[in-house]
Amino acid sequence: MDNNLEMLIEFLVELVSVAAVIVGIALGIQKHYIYFLVTVLGFVTIFIYQRIKRRIKDKKIKEILKEQWGKERNTKRDFSKIRELYDFLIRRENFHFTIDDITWSDLDMDLVFSKLDHTMSLPGMQYLYHMLRLPVYKEDFLKKRNKTINMLMENKALSNRLQFPLFILGKEKGEDIIKFFDKGINVDTRPLIIYRLLSFLPLVGIALLFYDIGIGFIAIMFIVSTNLFFNNKNKRAINLEIENFKYIGDLILCAESIVKSGIGEIELVHKEMEEVLKELKALKKNILKLRYNDSYRSEMEIIIDYLNMLVLREPKIFYKTVSLLNIHREDLLSLYIMIGQIDAYISVASYKSSLRYYIEPSLKENHGFYLYAEKIYHPLLEEPVPYTVELNNRGALITGSNAS
Repeated sequence: MDNNLEMLIEFLVELVSVAAVIVGIALGIQKHYIYFLVTVLGFVTIFIYQRIKRRIKDKKIKEILKEQWGKERNTKRDFSKIRELYDFLIRRENFHFTIDDITWSDLDMDLVFSKLDHTMSLPGMQYLYHMLRLPVYKEDFLKKRNKTINMLMENKALSNRLQFPLFILGKEKGEDIIKFFDKGINVDTRPLIIYRLLSFLPLVGIALLFYDIGIGFIAIMFIVSTNLFFNNKNKRAINLEIENFKYIGDLILCAESIVKSGIGEIELVHKEMEEVLKELKALKKNILKLRYNDSYRSEMEIIIDYLNMLVLREPKIFYKTVSLLNIHREDLLSLYIMIGQIDAYISVASYKSSLRYYIEPSLKENHGFYLYAEKIYHPLLEEPVPYTVELNNRGALITGSNAS
């Protein structure tokens, strides 16, 4: 269906449904309680329409995930955004060795990253970059990671299930989340008192409907306008914090969906992710009371969303939850990294599925600098010439079609 036509249909359905809700309430109060059935019909229409829309979207996403497996993603990438997690982690941790910017650039590693980047989410994309910049030399960890990647490559159905919540999380939102991990949230919580008072005004308007429907209707229109004004004013004042607040909710929902999708087979992060989610239960009770991923909400959340705007629920919960967000900042960072790990491992599995052939290196100790490989080629070349090489405690100058 054409996007413009789809948007028009959605607008008309919601307009008619909301009108039915309002008219049903007004006529039910003024004329006869039977008219409240019109209000119920309005809510039911919204519920059914959103459920149908969601099922169609689910099906489309699953088809996209299957179709994209093992295929390169030719999209524009903002590497200043992609490298934010890596830059943040090397500022706070003393890593033994990282690939410096000059070497990374000389080897065209941005292009190599783009070849490997089959990720679905921002944390996945950022963790994959971090993984490439930070070589690991511990054989036990490398074997476990390789085992996980091979399992994801062989079990495509599991990988697609795990990719579903990662796709919903996406890459577009959360662009300032690293700033939250770095500095936390620092806002004045005094406006909470004002928003609590304003949130009771809709009840006053409804009470006036029983006294005089004309006065009550005018009062409700005034109250709705006032609350929407303050709601939008608050959003502009703390827009960055609100967006981070919502994105954190998306992260928690994504992690819970991953756990339900069968993460038990991924030993590297399974237990740790479940433990972190337990630590975040207190935060979750507040933060998940509101909607987060606007493009993917349940039917009931769509209905409740209209009511939330009237009673200023979003700013009230935000100001109440600020301290909890700062307390659990490290837990949320751990969750972000684990989500990124899973997405990055699936990305590598998808990339390996696209290769004509590959070899898994055998690591040996006490051999100095020794490298032997048969028929290796540069991944960026479309028609490379495979080359067998052996280096025994010395370097080599590579020229021609295999030069990097």
